[in-house]
Amino acid sequence: MNGTVSKTVFRFNRNQGSNPCLSAMKPIFVSFTRFLQNLRRRSKQANLKLLKERGEDISTSFIIREATEKDIVPLAHLHVKTWSDTYPMVMRPPNFATREWQWKELFAKKERNWFVYIIEKNDGSLIGFTKGDIEDDGNGNLNKIYLLREYQRLGFGRKMLCLVVKRFLSLRIKRMTVFAEASNPSCWFYEKMGGQKMRNADGSLNHGNYEWNELEKVLDYCV
Repeated sequence: MNGTVSKTVFRFNRNQGSNPCLSAMKPIFVSFTRFLQNLRRRSKQANLKLLKERGEDISTSFIIREATEKDIVPLAHLHVKTWSDTYPMVMRPPNFATREWQWKELFAKKERNWFVYIIEKNDGSLIGFTKGDIEDDGNGNLNKIYLLREYQRLGFGRKMLCLVVKRFLSLRIKRMTVFAEASNPSCWFYEKMGGQKMRNADGSLNHGNYEWNELEKVLDYCV
């Protein structure tokens, strides 16, 4: 489970619908690129095997907690690793210095219209994190959700998303969005969690942006 991006309508979504043949091809292109990206991911069986080899147990070897300023350095390292794994075609991905600066800036903000959860192993190392934002319109946004490749497909992504949803609901926020790269296989995860594709300005479907308009219904997937 990796990755969200800024609120951008990607190039292959622009002017969607102006050419019927092109519009019909774009969903096929998105599915194909997701399929290719998905081939790079480890299977659930492979990651379960690695988990066992490390002597780890999903129920007892990890905790999910809210991040603090003391987590900035390991969080920055994790951000660099997971982002680079998610977008391997980017030749010059953000480095540690950039990510550390970004997290320091975030934690220095007086206005706490955001929150971050991290997944921590018993040895103190981090394997995943997620960030939720409260937008100016009062809605929630799943701003980031990243997980090391060897811990994907084991239920950690679902746990993080559910924590974000529960946090929003506790704040009486009923709607959540996520803006993702359309070619990212994680989009299938958002769909499985009840996310609905948003629409572009021209009314066509955006294959990377999702919304949950009745957020409490996501809890049905969190059992």
